[in-house]
Amino acid sequence: MDQLITEVSEHFAKKESIKTLIKDQCVELDTCLMQFGQHLQQYHMDFQLNELETSFSSKLVSPFCKTLDVLFTKFDQAAFYEHMQHLVSDRFRRFVMATLFVHFLKDRELFSYSSLLSLIKSHLSKPALSHFVFPIEVYLWGCCMVVSELTRLALNATTHKHYALTQDIQKFLSSLYAGMKLITFKNDGLRKKFDSLKYDVKQVDHILYDLSIRQLIP
Repeated sequence: MDQLITEVSEHFAKKESIKTLIKDQCVELDTCLMQFGQHLQQYHMDFQLNELETSFSSKLVSPFCKTLDVLFTKFDQAAFYEHMQHLVSDRFRRFVMATLFVHFLKDRELFSYSSLLSLIKSHLSKPALSHFVFPIEVYLWGCCMVVSELTRLALNATTHKHYALTQDIQKFLSSLYAGMKLITFKNDGLRKKFDSLKYDVKQVDHILYDLSIRQLIP
């Protein structure tokens, strides 16, 4: 009996130790996201893409992937789904959103799931690569989040008379939303988030319509 109690205690102590380690790394992920978030907010006011790109590379991608390397070196895919997923998924989503946002501004295109995986993997060591997992659902969450962020940017761009940017955002969001409508979502949080996107898309459509009525765009 004493041996059983000891084994159970050791099991729970090990699980708690793993959670503590993951939470410590999550603090590092939060720091990266917060620092980049400050530059993202600044872009909404000054529209300086070069500064945002520099911040994205140095303040977010490099340190974020370095922390992922630590996590996936220590834990395999089974451990990810058992311990990490509920702790790091939200950080992953925000990273995806930031990546899609910056690459839209650079290329006016959607940064694909495969391209995102390649970006992350290029920063990981071999031990981490053998354990690395990045669920497609996380990417889809990031796609939903970037719609909301770009809607806010469309409002700010219009206020600052960057009408061409507003038009590009409208085209991008319409295309992304049309593509995502083809996906059969489970009845979960992701589905609810997707269902709310139509209001963001309509909001940007209304902005373009108003600009057109006022003859501020062709």
